This record gives sequence, structure tokens and C-alpha cells, in this order.
Amino acid sequence: MIAGGVIPPLLGVLRGDNDTVKTNAALALADLAASTDKSVIRTAGGIPPLVSLLRDGNAGQKGNATIALAILSTDHDNSVAIADAGGIPPLVAMLRGGTDAHKEKAVIVLLNLSVFLKNKQAVPEAGAIPPLVDLVRDGNDGQKKYAAMALANLSMNDANKAMIVSAGGIPPLITLMQNSNDPKNQSALIVLSDLAKITANRQLIYAAGGIPPLVELLRSGLPVQQEGSLATLADLSTNSDCCQAIAATGAISLLMELVRGVSGPQKNRAVFVLSYLSLSSETNRVAITDAGGIPPLVAMMREGTDAIKEKAILALANLSLAPKNKPAVAEAGAIPLLVDLVRGGTVVQKEYAALALANLAFDDTNKVTIIRANAIPPLQALARGALTSTIPNNSNKAVKALSNLANDDAQRVTLNSDAMFSLVALVQNGTKRQKTAATRAVSRLSSNNENKITIVDVGGIPVLVELLRNGNSTQKQHVVTTLFNLCVNSNNRVEIAEADAIPCLVDLVRGGNSIQKEKAAGVLASLATNTKHQANIIATKGIYPLVQLLRHGATGERVNALSALWALSVNDSAKAAIVAAECIPALVKHLHDFGEYLKEVASGTLWNLSMVVENRATIVAAGGIISALVVMMHNSTDSVKQDVTKILVNLSSSHQCVIARSGAILPLVTLIWDGSVSTKLNAVVVLSHMSVNSSCRVAIAAAGGISALLMLINDGNDDLKEFAALALAKLAMEAENKVTITAAGGIQAFVRLMQEGNDAQKQNAALALSTIYLKS
Repeated sequence: MIAGGVIPPLLGVLRGDNDTVKTNAALALADLAASTDKSVIRTAGGIPPLVSLLRDGNAGQKGNATIALAILSTDHDNSVAIADAGGIPPLVAMLRGGTDAHKEKAVIVLLNLSVFLKNKQAVPEAGAIPPLVDLVRDGNDGQKKYAAMALANLSMNDANKAMIVSAGGIPPLITLMQNSNDPKNQSALIVLSDLAKITANRQLIYAAGGIPPLVELLRSGLPVQQEGSLATLADLSTNSDCCQAIAATGAISLLMELVRGVSGPQKNRAVFVLSYLSLSSETNRVAITDAGGIPPLVAMMREGTDAIKEKAILALANLSLAPKNKPAVAEAGAIPLLVDLVRGGTVVQKEYAALALANLAFDDTNKVTIIRANAIPPLQALARGALTSTIPNNSNKAVKALSNLANDDAQRVTLNSDAMFSLVALVQNGTKRQKTAATRAVSRLSSNNENKITIVDVGGIPVLVELLRNGNSTQKQHVVTTLFNLCVNSNNRVEIAEADAIPCLVDLVRGGNSIQKEKAAGVLASLATNTKHQANIIATKGIYPLVQLLRHGATGERVNALSALWALSVNDSAKAAIVAAECIPALVKHLHDFGEYLKEVASGTLWNLSMVVENRATIVAAGGIISALVVMMHNSTDSVKQDVTKILVNLSSSHQCVIARSGAILPLVTLIWDGSVSTKLNAVVVLSHMSVNSSCRVAIAAAGGISALLMLINDGNDDLKEFAALALAKLAMEAENKVTITAAGGIQAFVRLMQEGNDAQKQNAALALSTIYLKS
């Protein structure tokens, strides 16, 4: 027939007007295409009239033209000719309006055309993707198969991926992947794998139930299905919901089998999935460990390719987040390998290895192992690279590792000046994350005395103060902790103040979180030991927030606030501000129920305040102070007793009766017998002040004060003799006391004092004798 020239007449008929003949001619051409060289019809000019018939013919003509084109399109050049003849739009129209058989043939043509790069855009632009998705969802088996194959050709293009998703393609593709009767047909899996490369699609695949069938293919599919499903799961595992769904199917043990038993891309992808599963939850980390995951991952870190090592390190870094895994990873021999990778691995390996060491360093035993593995120098070098690195994550992780190694026992980690300079440079010029990581590291390292010196030497204080001024809350907390540690050195205190830290510190005391308030108050307490700094704190209105912190803060906050107020209270302007801030009741409160240090500091502050005469009435009016002081004279350390008696020295010049009524006389007399020299002197002065009052004179004598005072005249130092004689001179104003003094040998003691004493002692002894011999 061909030799007889049948094709040209048939083509002529296609161009004619007889519909019946056209229909038959198209069918004849389809038969010829199936049984002869497919290029013959193309070279005879047969493609354009068939496309025209497909576009403009009746239903039967269109159907037969579609059949013919489906057969012809299996030839490469014919496919090009069909597209060039404008065949794509009428083929898409056939997808929507043809019979089932004709739809299937139209899909085949589009499948063959979509192999070509330029058609991957032309086919979707003709609107093919929605009807192809419809056929995957609702078509017969053949239509589903070829439509999925066509979509697999198109889905390599990102724009086409978006159209497949918009057309609702994910659920029917999952269903087809799950229910296909032909395990060799991987088209639905291929499309889903392509779609999973787009981040937003991963959640949609999860929501459509795509994870369980993918894991099932990994478990029991053909090798090609296992490979495709694993590649898809690798992309999906970067989504947290997908991670949980993957773990819920029991895939972890399956993935571990792949890690142990395969090589190449599959092993790499299995480790990749495990790395994300290990990041997503503590449950997954435990499950991976229970499945024996740690030893093979460590082995891969030793023996794998660079790509596999990267994934293995990341998985181990994530597994090391679990407390129970920290010793297990170390016991598997990971730490020396990680240190070697920090020293000489690829850029990514260094980052992940530093992260793993950072996580492992939360375990004290691991800290020792890491340091013994000589990890500090390469970590320092990695941190130092922050200044020039185009990949800042490496330095971030190194900083984190150094910070964690310094935590709890900073004596183990000392940084050289280059590494510390790098940290300080990150504090000054790093990204937000870098600044946070660097301030955290510097804060922990600053517990070490050598590191303190290095921080200051590399210019750290002005940089830290600047971040205290402008940083976020976390950064400020780390900075103020560092300044608190640096304040042990007086030169550092000067530099901190000169960097204008005081306003920032006052702001933190006023409005920071609990830790910030505590540390800021502690720094102010250290700075307040300097007169110039005291004036600055006062000028910055720092007194009131310190008083508020003393009233309402937690224990640590109160300790540091009170320490600051104590140091400030030697300053006359500060005294006035402290009293104006109504601090005295809070100070009195801290004499009662708190620890020895707080009592000592509160009593010291009250003594300083009581040096101002106008404050004494306010102190007494606060209520409860004398009774608190009486208790403290019984139960406190000698240092506290000294402060207590010094307060009473000041108060007793005008509040003798209040002191007496509060029961202070007997403990004062007891202190004359049992106290230190300083405490004895204070007690004698208080009793001397109180002896101007008649009822107090009687009470002192009744408490055995006369014999105690005479003991001091006989055995005390010069100051004690002087004030004891003065107190006895006042006590002798009571007739009964004269008798008691005389009977106790007072006359002889006074005479001896007049003979041997200094001028003040002689004067007071003479006064005592004259009072005794003065008639009542």
C-alpha cells in the first residue's frame, strides 16, 4: 500500500470536506502508523492535517486523530512535529472532553511530548495539569498510569510543581502510589519526590497521609521503590510533623538497618533522616539509641565519605541533647574523633563537630574527656575564625562549646588572648545570634581568674558595657554577669564606671529580670566602695531602685541591694536619699529574720545612717529595732555585735528609755564581761549615755553594771577606763548606787585612777568621787 502511494491520497482526504471519509482516513493512518515506519507519515506531511482534524473535526475525527497521534508520538521527531504543529492545546482539550479511550490516547501523546524541555512549559501553559490531576484521581487504570507518568515528566519544573499542588494533586498521587497494581510504575512516587523538594509541600504531603505509604515502600517495596521513598523521606524529614509521623510508623529501626547494611546514597539518606528525627524530639533520640544507633554512627564518622560523616556527626550532635546519651556517645569513642574533625574536617564537619562537643560538654565527665583530647586549641581557632569566616555557624558552635566547657567548673578552660579577642569581637560586631553566644561564653569564662585578666586586656569592658546599653535581654544578662565577676578587681571597677556602666546598671536594677537585678545590684555594690562612683550612683538616681529591690526582691537580689546601700551609706548625700526612700523599715526588718550576713550589712547601714542626728528618731520610730538589736547582742557574731552596739551608741544619746524598756541593759552589761575590746567600749559608752536617766541608773545597777564597770577600771585599756569612770560617775547620782560603788571598792579604784591615769581618766575619776561624796 505504501509503495502504491496510499499515504498522500489519505492526507488529501483529511484536507477535504467529506466528514465520513476524513474519519476513516484518520483511522487508516493510525493503522499505518502502527504497522510501518512512523517517520513516513511525518515526511509525507501528515502531522499538520492530523493536528487540524484533532482541533477542528467532529468527535469521531478527533478521536481517530488522537489515536494516530498517540502512535506517531512514540517517535522522537514526530513528537517535535506534533508540538510544532500546535498539537498541545487540542490534546489538552481532548483530556477534558473525549471518551475514556480517547482521553487515554491524548494523555499518551502529552506524555511523549512532555519529555522535551520546551514542552515542559508549553504543556502546562495549555492548561494540561488540572485535567491530568483529575485523571490521576478519577480516571481508569490506564488514564491514571499515563497521567502520572506525564506529571512525572513535568514535575521537575518548580512552576509546574506549584500547579500540580494547586490542582489538588497530592492526595490522588498518594492514593495511586499506595494502590497501584503495577509495582514497576514509579510515576506517582517520582512526582511526590519532586514535590517534596519544596518546603511548603512537605506539610501538605504529611497532612494528606503520605508518610505511612512511603515508609511501607521503604520496608517492602522493590529496590527502586525503596530508593525513591527514602529520597522522598529525606526531604520530608526536615519538617517537624513529618518527622513525628515517620517515627510513628516504626521507621527508626528500619533506617538503622539501612545504616548498618547498605552503602552509597541510601546510607547517606538514611543517616540524613535520622539526623532530623534525632533533632525533632527526645522520644526519637531515645528510640534511635535503643535501636543501637550510636556505635554505627560513630563508625561512620570514622570511616564514611565526607557527606556521610557530616550527617553522622549531626545525628550524634542531636542525640547528645538527651542526658542519657551524653555518656553513651562518649563511651562509643566519639569525642577524640569529633576533636579531630573540629581540627581538620570540612567546613560543615567542623560546625557539626563543634555542636556535638557543645552538647556533650553539659556532662561533667565528658568535659574532662574533651579537654584531655586537647579540644580547646582547635575550638579556639574555630572561634577566632569568626572575624573572617563567610560561614559564621562554625564560630557560633565553637563559642557554644567553649562556653559549655567553662560552665560549672571554669578552672578547666582558659582562653588565650587571640581566642578571647575573637569572642569580644563577636560581642561587638557579630550577628544577633553571635553576640548572644559570645556573651554567654564570656560570662562563663569570666569565673576564671586568668580569663578575667584576658577579657580586660583585649578591651572587653567597653564593648560589654556598650551591649549592656543596647543589647537584648539575654545579652544584657550575660554581660552583667561578666561585669559582676570582673568587679573583684578594683582597677576593673574603675574601668567599668568610666565606660559609663552605672546608668545601665541602675536601669537593670529598676526594670530587669531577677538575675539581671541581682547581678546589677552586685556590680553597683562593688562600685560603691569608691567615693566618685558613689556620687555617680546618687546622681543617676540609683538609691530608690536599690531600696525597692531590698524591699521586694528575692534573697540574692536583697543581699546585693543591701550591700550596695551599705557601701553608699557612708556618703552624706546617700544617707539622705536612703532615708527619703523610706529604707529604714526594710533595714530594721532585715535585723530580724534573715541570715547573719544580711543582719551584719543591715546593722552596718543603720549605724552609718544613725551618724546623722536627724535620722535617729526615724530609726527608733520604725519600731522593733531595739528589740532586734537586743536579740543580736545575744546571738550574733562579734562583728555584728560591734555594729549593734555602735548603733546603740548613737541612739542612746537621746533614746535612753526606749533602749531600757527593750531589755538592752542586761546584754550590754554582759558584753562588758564577755565581749571583744571594741564591743566592750561601745557597751560602756551606751551605758554612760543611758546613765543620765534616773530609772536607767537604777536598772543598770540592778543588772550588775557597777561591778562590771569597776572591773574595767581595774583591768581595761585606757579608753575602757575613761568611759567606765564616766558611767560610774553618772550612776553615783543615785544614793543606793553610791553605797554599792563604795562597797565594791570603787573609792580605791577611783583614787588609783587619779594617781595613775591620763587626764581624761583623772577627770572622770574625780567626777565620780565628788558625786559619791556629794550629799543627796
